[in-house]
Amino acid sequence: MLKANITYQIPKPTNLTKKAIAEIAKKVANKVDFKYGLESDWYDVKNVIEKLGGKINYTDDWDRYFEQPLIVNENKDFQIYLARWAGPYHDRFNLTKYLGNYILHSEFGEIPTIFHNDNEERIRWEANWFAEAFLTPLELFKEKMTEFKNDKMRLAAHFQVNVDFIENRMENLNF
Repeated sequence: MLKANITYQIPKPTNLTKKAIAEIAKKVANKVDFKYGLESDWYDVKNVIEKLGGKINYTDDWDRYFEQPLIVNENKDFQIYLARWAGPYHDRFNLTKYLGNYILHSEFGEIPTIFHNDNEERIRWEANWFAEAFLTPLELFKEKMTEFKNDKMRLAAHFQVNVDFIENRMENLNF
């Protein structure tokens, strides 16, 4: 929810490399003791957000979901709006993407910010890179690709993401 006494900023890209963002995601995952794949459950991402002071709201309002899916008021005070009609794997990715926005683009809430789904493309890329590295760290992902013989369905089930996510991850890694 927007607060009247706060001046919100438009998010700005960090212009960090994909590798640098992956390192940040890895550090955050280690700090919060995030469990990967089948060692975790869907709620692990939700728990990380709540530990950081985030509140997750489900909405049937397309405009709310699209226009302001993430509102950062301050450190340990941010709201995420998810579409009620999306599934848990879609939610898991979106929660992690918005976590990336919170960490990268509001600097853990130091910059009050309103995020839109039509923010600058680079901001979306950076948040997606964060989510990708947080949910499927490179070495573990490669290990599981070998173990599962590149079976996208098994990889998706293991990492609790949708198959589109796995296909994009594999494509980004040139597999």
